[in-house]
Amino acid sequence: MPQRSLERLAAASGLVLVALLVTAQVIVPTPVLPEIQASGLVRSYYLENQSLLQVRGGLAGLAGLAALVLVGALVGLLRRGEGTGQGRGRGWLAVTAGCAGAATVSLWLAAAATLAALVELRQAEVLGATQGNPAGALALFQLYRALGVVMAWPLAGFVAAVSAGLLWSGLLPRWFGWAGLGVAALVLLGLLVPPLPLGQLTEGCLWLWLAALSVLLTIGAQRAEPSAVG
Repeated sequence: MPQRSLERLAAASGLVLVALLVTAQVIVPTPVLPEIQASGLVRSYYLENQSLLQVRGGLAGLAGLAALVLVGALVGLLRRGEGTGQGRGRGWLAVTAGCAGAATVSLWLAAAATLAALVELRQAEVLGATQGNPAGALALFQLYRALGVVMAWPLAGFVAAVSAGLLWSGLLPRWFGWAGLGVAALVLLGLLVPPLPLGQLTEGCLWLWLAALSVLLTIGAQRAEPSAVG
């Protein structure tokens, strides 16, 4: 596939991914702890927001597909950039980006499935299909949150590998490569120093990085159009 087509594919999938992530965040806030009162379980959140949480799960699935397309297109770009500029001999970056991206998407979908299971458990308890299971609800919630934390590790590797590959190949401006490495470092800092309240800041930086990546790739594809025609 020509480089221009890869840039367009990555740009389009990146924009779709950002739109889906923002929409999912706006539709329903971050799920709350199932048991936060001494009197018992808090079911109201998962029941009142059941439909929205199901929509969020659907958006998560679509986001996973868009992310896979993005990962594939970026890996293709990095492979094409291996023989140019400072990118020579750095083919391992494309492999790292592909593996880290696939792991991130897998954990993302697993977290979405865990949240869906928690919603189904709440509904079954209220309808009387099963007895109240506070330990099961809490375990599902903790698994959902743990998957999100574990997902951050390959996500940091993906952002770092893509940024370094784009930086050394010269496919995008150098400032963007350094900015991506900074975002990856911010993700790692939040993992290594949990007391630091970097959650929202890190999430916002990741979204901005994805949006900037899509815009820059779009511009690059448009600039390549005249040379391709000529």
